[in-house]
Amino acid sequence: MRFNGWQRAWVVLSVVWIAATSSVAITSRCSEEQRYHDLFNELIRYLIAQSTDLRGHTTVSVRAAYSDMSDRQLVEATHDKYLNKHPAYRYGFSEIDAKHSPGTASTLTPNLQRGLAALGVPLALYLLGVAVAWVRAGFRRA
Repeated sequence: MRFNGWQRAWVVLSVVWIAATSSVAITSRCSEEQRYHDLFNELIRYLIAQSTDLRGHTTVSVRAAYSDMSDRQLVEATHDKYLNKHPAYRYGFSEIDAKHSPGTASTLTPNLQRGLAALGVPLALYLLGVAVAWVRAGFRRA
């Protein structure tokens, strides 16, 4: 099969597009350390708003008090301490945990969107080109 000039241009642009969208997707993924850091910060903001123990504190002051612990340990300790304290925290914690969990539907949706952007745009462009060529060929015969 021999490609014409437009098909060759499509192949080159598709490879560039897929490489660019893939590199953006790879560089925008956050590490596990960053995920636990963000998770702990959000849990603390939630607890500052809900718990009387932490009123008047900030995420920075809470972090400073526990600077000897890793973010993962802080998340586990926060869960252990506050989930047993009041049952209403379960709802807020589970909502925050789901948002930061790597295996939930909330993280699959952006991955699906990136995949569709990486592969769907070149495919749609090619199909549009085929459709234009087909319509154009129909007018030539007439």
